[in-house]
Amino acid sequence: MMENTTESPIMENTTESPKMTYKTQVSHGESMTENCSSDSSLSSKESIVDSQGGTEVLLVPKAVNVLSSKPLRSRSILSARTHEESIRENPSYIEGARSRRLERRKSSLAADLVEGSPNQESLSVSFSRVDIRLFTIDIGDNPSVSSGPPLTISWDHFDEHHVDIDEFESHHPADRNRLALLVPYKERWRRLVESGLTDDEIFEATKKVNTDRYDRAVTIDNLEGSKMEEKVELVKRWVRGVTNKKQKRKEKNMIKEILEKDRMERAKRLAMDVYQ
Repeated sequence: MMENTTESPIMENTTESPKMTYKTQVSHGESMTENCSSDSSLSSKESIVDSQGGTEVLLVPKAVNVLSSKPLRSRSILSARTHEESIRENPSYIEGARSRRLERRKSSLAADLVEGSPNQESLSVSFSRVDIRLFTIDIGDNPSVSSGPPLTISWDHFDEHHVDIDEFESHHPADRNRLALLVPYKERWRRLVESGLTDDEIFEATKKVNTDRYDRAVTIDNLEGSKMEEKVELVKRWVRGVTNKKQKRKEKNMIKEILEKDRMERAKRLAMDVYQ
């Protein structure tokens, strides 16, 4: 049986396809136009072959947005790091605070004026009279006097006078200076005698004041050597500490020797009891 095999020629349509263009999105946000020919590689394209005409149609993919390879920067939620920075960046806040402060000050001043208007005399101070009290003079104990007994006043007054303030100011003498306030040695002695003190009492009080004055002078002179005295005291304490340590060490060794002798004696007594 013979088989009729005829070869039908296959017509191949080799028309050159026109060039096509498409846009590709690059990483920096710029668009670039590329020319693409049908003769390029088909690895990134899809091809469809027409079964009737034998025509090959190339499907060019659409432009694809390519993500940038640049790492994204994370933004902090804090708009300002410190309170002072936020105030500097917001001048309206400062102006508002100043205006509010001025309003509060105005309101407080207005309230003070309203409160003080009905009773304005309560804000003033006045004096009507001067009370003068007389005290007896007594011998003091202040060693600041140059020589002789110091003066002081007693606790209780023996007389009192009330003088109008205007009259007192009209007859008030001029203020005295420091030299006028000084009382000489003989004048102080005379006033003490007039107060009823005897010469022996004044002399004994004067001697005690002189002793206190001398002690004060010695203390002032020794202020410069106080640091040296502190160092000497520290050395004394250290020497006492070392001596006490040696004494304690000797006592401890003596106690150990006594305990050791007692232990040896008990051991001997036990050994003699065993032999017996």
